[in-house]
Amino acid sequence: MTWRNFLDKVKRYFWFSKSEIRAFIVSALVFAFVWSFNNGRIELEDLLVSLVLVVVVMFVHHAGQRLWGLKRGFRVEQRLWWYGLVASLILAFISYGRIKFLAASSTMIYMLYGHRLGAFRYGPNLKEFAAVCLAGPVANILFGTFFKQLANMGVFPVFIADPVFKLSLVFAAWNLLPIPPLDGSRILYSSRLFFAFLFGAISSYVLMIVFLNVYSYVFAFLFGVISWFVSYVFFEKGIS
Repeated sequence: MTWRNFLDKVKRYFWFSKSEIRAFIVSALVFAFVWSFNNGRIELEDLLVSLVLVVVVMFVHHAGQRLWGLKRGFRVEQRLWWYGLVASLILAFISYGRIKFLAASSTMIYMLYGHRLGAFRYGPNLKEFAAVCLAGPVANILFGTFFKQLANMGVFPVFIADPVFKLSLVFAAWNLLPIPPLDGSRILYSSRLFFAFLFGAISSYVLMIVFLNVYSYVFAFLFGVISWFVSYVFFEKGIS
């Protein structure tokens, strides 16, 4: 695919529909409330700051999926998962703000038949679907890590980078849960072993950053391989 073709598809198919915009606004308002709700209290200033952060992180998530989908010849659509919003509010209230569940969207893909020739002519498959869904959490992690690194180098304010980094990781982690219709469930349906690798790699990457302040894709990859091996030996071989 040429850049000219890709940019043409972005121009024509990237933007959100009216129903998606409504769903985005509702989700952003609920998530901003949950993110700013601490110890059973909420401050207006925290709510407004949280709303800005949530809008940015959600847009990065959806944009990553839409851009990767367009690159692969698919139009991506996000749908509101009402049960996720309800669960987010309930968990926030019963935990006095300690549990911040931030996942309430379902991703769908549709082939752009006028743009797809040759391979994959028979519609989306599980692997393509999983790749599009994975692009969202990956975009969040890279986005948050980028700002965290800038702050560590002293070229970006820490008081902005830290909340962006934390929210990006939390948002990515919740959406990778293997619960339908979240992104993680699409990846699990595509490949249990790949999901095991992904879970090991991303969870170790996040934990190393949070507790050790270490940014290492190499160690994350190694932990992903270990997780894949354990899953294969103790689960996949038994199933087969």
